[in-house]
Amino acid sequence: MKETARENGLDLESHRSSALTLLMIQAADAIFVMTRDLKRDVARISPEAEPRIVLLGHYLPEPKDDIEDPMGREPEVYRVVAGEIDKALSGWFAKNN
Repeated sequence: MKETARENGLDLESHRSSALTLLMIQAADAIFVMTRDLKRDVARISPEAEPRIVLLGHYLPEPKDDIEDPMGREPEVYRVVAGEIDKALSGWFAKNN
């Protein structure tokens, strides 16, 4: 992922993942997830957050439910997923701003 980010002008060297918490969910205006399972998991932690959970794949030019998790895959899969996330976020922001 760091390589793909660098190719897109981003530096993730100091980035560290962390577990999602109830406080994070409560503070968020929108919660972007890549899969239906993640959406379900977030809603289980905080049912009132359901309207703010955004399934990114629904905002692709050709909508789909899940965006593949590239974890542990070859760099090309990361590039494809990064492109899908970029397109999905652009689609969401176009409809919500």
